[in-house]
Amino acid sequence: MKLLQNVLKAPFALKKPAPKPEGVLLRAALVSDTHITKARYRRALLIPTLKNAARFAPDAILFAGDCTDNGNAPNWLAFAGDVEKHCGVKTKLFALGNHDTWESYHGAHDYKSARDLYLAFTGRLTGERPAHVYFTREVNGFPFIFLGSESDGVSSYLSETQLNWLEGALAAAAKDRPQGPFFVVHHSPMNHTHGVGANEHSMGISGDASPRLQAILDRCQNVIYICGHIHFGLQKEGPLATVQLVGNHITSVCLPGCEYGELFNGKYASPGYPLPGTGLLADVYRNRIVFTGASFLLNREIPVFRWEIPLAADRNN
Repeated sequence: MKLLQNVLKAPFALKKPAPKPEGVLLRAALVSDTHITKARYRRALLIPTLKNAARFAPDAILFAGDCTDNGNAPNWLAFAGDVEKHCGVKTKLFALGNHDTWESYHGAHDYKSARDLYLAFTGRLTGERPAHVYFTREVNGFPFIFLGSESDGVSSYLSETQLNWLEGALAAAAKDRPQGPFFVVHHSPMNHTHGVGANEHSMGISGDASPRLQAILDRCQNVIYICGHIHFGLQKEGPLATVQLVGNHITSVCLPGCEYGELFNGKYASPGYPLPGTGLLADVYRNRIVFTGASFLLNREIPVFRWEIPLAADRNN
């Protein structure tokens, strides 16, 4: 509690937006797992995060799922109201998270109701209501392909229909950009990445979907897979690293929990950079992508967490 009290004393005033670095073709602010309810302390973290994101002058802000904690109408009303009032970034992108599929945290889950609330509220925030929980968007000419669970479980379920759609969406995007980069956004990490499948947080994609998904993505050059879900803080190296190479051509980026850390051994703590309100900046250049840690809550970059991903015709050459 003392840590949270100290964080909340930090200056939250929105500053004049900083210019994007020279040569950047696309800058995106990336956050995940805001887990909003009507609780004041959760919104006390979200609101300055939303306000300060504009300081970094992103072309888009992307939420990688679990925007809400229970997926019900009061949660979405709180989240959408704060985004509309406090987020100065024009282009907003939202993935579906497992908490967003539950509609009710206690008792029976209602996936259809939760899905429809997600589609309605994110459609309201973006002006584009998708027909499914999987869809494509384009920002500054770069494709963003969103995947979403088709069940209300903790692990994600991707149907054969959705996976076939993904193959078509990647093929369509490759017609304009044969070498990408292709941004694929899905709340759940792939199995055996970012610690999933190797510890108590074995909550990746269920069944056969994960290997099939990885195989589909690995056919393309320069795939950036953006996920969240496990709430770890920023980590530079090791099996829980925030940015990892998967297969031959996939860079998997697992965003930290914006709202809180994860529970370990009964203690409320997260490995890695510990403060909430944390995410990443993604700067796309002609031949590389640079990911930099950002405390949107404290209004500053965290340059010790920086990854430079080359964009080449073939990373194996």
